[in-house]
Amino acid sequence: SGTATDRADNAASTTVGGIKIDSKPPTTDADLQCTGKNGYCRGNKATVVLAAADQAGLSDVKEIRYSTNGGNSWQNAVGASATLVGV
Repeated sequence: SGTATDRADNAASTTVGGIKIDSKPPTTDADLQCTGKNGYCRGNKATVVLAAADQAGLSDVKEIRYSTNGGNSWQNAVGASATLVGV
């Protein structure tokens, strides 16, 4: 809210409501999906599902940024989920 006053001492005030502030970063979970016996992975490749979430009703998730080589290069997946096959 605020008030403005002119040189003739006329004043007017206003209040703005309904402002929502996204104060927390999104979270990301990684789920390793293996199809071997008892859910084990075999070989040197796997499928990883990334899922991100943000505060409900605010800015939502724009993208997930991930690396599959220790940070030497990065990829972006638009939206709140990404499935990485054979990583």
